[in-house]
Amino acid sequence: MINRICLILASLLLLFPLLTSNGYSQESNLPTNELVKYIQINKDKNGKLYNVTTVQAEIPRQIQEWIPKTKDEKLLNRKEINELATKYHLFERTKMNPQLRYKEGDISYWLEQHISSWELSLEFLSRRLVLLVADQHNATIPTQGDLSHWSQQIYTSLYNNAQIKWNK
Repeated sequence: MINRICLILASLLLLFPLLTSNGYSQESNLPTNELVKYIQINKDKNGKLYNVTTVQAEIPRQIQEWIPKTKDEKLLNRKEINELATKYHLFERTKMNPQLRYKEGDISYWLEQHISSWELSLEFLSRRLVLLVADQHNATIPTQGDLSHWSQQIYTSLYNNAQIKWNK
């Protein structure tokens, strides 16, 4: 039977191992209590992630703070992409998906994509959020391709929110 895990929880006790006393993830400065309100995942009986969705139309304020303030069209060089991946803790091993930590080949991939700074920031933020939620619920993500697929669900929401922010 497939277990459905909703991140809208009455208690943050399930998040205790990942929280510091101020409600932030120890490894990222992203507020885990805000993720509880924003992202829903589903995993099968073996713990493999099979669905990621946003459950609120509006992105929580603390997550919005990680969205780029401007729509910077600059293309990033290797060093800048590396710094951005470091900012979002993508080189660090996660509890449930250590195989998905970024390596030099991932930086090369993004360098070859020739996408703007703002797009890459949203890509990296969406990946980080999915990895955090997966850790919170002991869900596995088999490959980078799967991570990319699930992060697109979050990316769309982040992008729509960023568009509103940039047009103000």
